[in-house]
Amino acid sequence: MHEIDRDILREQMGDEADVDALLRELAPIFVDYSRACFEKLHAAATVGDLETVASLAHTLKGSAATLGATSLAECCAELQWAARSQNEEDATRSIERVTSSFDHVARELSDYL
Repeated sequence: MHEIDRDILREQMGDEADVDALLRELAPIFVDYSRACFEKLHAAATVGDLETVASLAHTLKGSAATLGATSLAECCAELQWAARSQNEEDATRSIERVTSSFDHVARELSDYL
């Protein structure tokens, strides 16, 4: 199963877009930025700062959706909702799902790094 929906990238960039070239350009930026967000996300979760968790989940959701990582974007949306609802237990479980989903995306993007 592919974590990146290449059709989404084509829709955004045009049918003639070279998706592989685009991924070579975007993958390192996305992975590095996401890892930095995850560090902040885990730090915020550790101290119970669910407002920051929700904000970071929103940011990650947008980045993932733009890249075509729809499963990751959906996991981020769940995390954002849990954090905004101030539900620490659901947020903790959602962070685990987001982290796992990101790991799958990063593995798929490893060829472009």
